[in-house]
Amino acid sequence: MIWEVVMRRWMMSLVQQRLATVNYLKKVLTKMFQAKFDSTVDGIMVKINKKYPEGCCGLPEHATVQCFFHHPTDRHFVLTENMKRHWAARIVYISLCIQNLSD
Repeated sequence: MIWEVVMRRWMMSLVQQRLATVNYLKKVLTKMFQAKFDSTVDGIMVKINKKYPEGCCGLPEHATVQCFFHHPTDRHFVLTENMKRHWAARIVYISLCIQNLSD
C-alpha cells in the first residue's frame, strides 16, 4: 500500500516535470516564431512603403497619403500603418500556408 502511494507520487512528479518542460518549450518556440514573423512583416511593410509612396496614385486629393489603386474595380485604398501591417501579415500567413501545403 505504501509502495503504491510512493510510486503514484513519483509518477505524478514525473508527469508534472514533463508538462513543465513542454510548456517551457512551447513558450520559447512561440517567441522565436513571433520574432521571425514580426521581422518578416516589417520587411514586407518596407517594401509596401517603397512601392506605394505618397501621391503615387496620381489623384490630387491623395497627394499627401499613401494609396493603393485597384484597377479592375477602380477603387483607391488609403494605406494607413494598420492597413499596411495587416496586408503584410496576410502575405506572410498565405506564404506560410503555401509552404506547408508543398511540404
